[in-house]
Amino acid sequence: MNGKSVAFFAGVFFVLFLAGGAEALLYDQDVTFGDISTGPSDPQRMLYGSGTNGGFTVDRRNGVELGLRGQIRFGVNNQPQNIYNSNGDGTYSFPTGTPNLALPHPEWASETTPVWSVVFAINSDHEDRDDTPSAVLSDFTYEMAVDFDPSAGTDNWLKFDLINGNGLFFQLAVPDHALGFYSQQSPGIVTTTLPDYMNAIGTMNIAHNTSNVEFINLDLRAFGFGDYSGFDPNEPGVYDVYIAAFSGGVEVARSEITILVGASTVQTPEVIGMTLAEAQTALEAAGLLLGTVTEEFSTFPAGTVLSQVSAAGTEVPVGVAVNLVVSKGEAPRLPAAGGAGLGLLCALLGGAGGLAARRCRRDAARMARQ
Repeated sequence: MNGKSVAFFAGVFFVLFLAGGAEALLYDQDVTFGDISTGPSDPQRMLYGSGTNGGFTVDRRNGVELGLRGQIRFGVNNQPQNIYNSNGDGTYSFPTGTPNLALPHPEWASETTPVWSVVFAINSDHEDRDDTPSAVLSDFTYEMAVDFDPSAGTDNWLKFDLINGNGLFFQLAVPDHALGFYSQQSPGIVTTTLPDYMNAIGTMNIAHNTSNVEFINLDLRAFGFGDYSGFDPNEPGVYDVYIAAFSGGVEVARSEITILVGASTVQTPEVIGMTLAEAQTALEAAGLLLGTVTEEFSTFPAGTVLSQVSAAGTEVPVGVAVNLVVSKGEAPRLPAAGGAGLGLLCALLGGAGGLAARRCRRDAARMARQ
């Protein structure tokens, strides 16, 4: 890699770790730790830079908290902005474009740098607020990834461990994550040597950073990855991002977001009455994605779409997922309450000796004589 690429990774490192899937996500959340430069009394501060809390898509499970959000990195005068453009559903909308390079800007910014970034937040022990966490950062492995293909509905993931490294991190530079404790009263630390970094993740439970996705414009084949050059910040697109934590190879928490870049809006097509396959085709033709599919009993044939969210005709950003409810056919019918049907119900109540069973058999006999 050339010097510019290494400098980029040293300064905006995590960008490399973004991509998608989670359970019971919470939207537009504060993460559970505040800025360590002023202590827990100021929960709106973050560990790094001048960033503030809020707007995160969060998963909190098994004592682990993972948060992701999008954010405007280059606003007026190329200064970071606390603007998240959250749509309240795990998607974040940002314009196309690049920083104004005629103004002062970070040395890593270039004509291929987008104006938006992704922020991640990890707390490996969010349930204990002290300086002796029962679970530190290095107790888990992590996977962060980004689907760098801007086309909706297509996947081309770049994935790796953003905390422990897996063949890329430590070859480029020491990660410049802001690290700290949940209750720390002094500023969080940013390590500059690998031994200090390894010691920090072995004793601390908090890590944050913000990162830009210009790494997609790099050829990473020398590091065991692919050639991700060709990223165009002026091209509209959909970028899926996720972070997951694992213990012993088992996923314990996962957050995921979608960045909608230059997203124009489209009308949601009417898919009620279609088969699931037909509905998916119609949604993708409109630039939308198939979201969560749930089933319920219905008199309509199994697989028929019964309802949709968003409703037909609703204006939504390109790349948004539409959730569907489909039929799983008619519900099983109970036996008729009389004659042989009642006799079957009696048999289900149990053997002789039960009062309910005796009364049921008596009533069944009466029904049979009628």
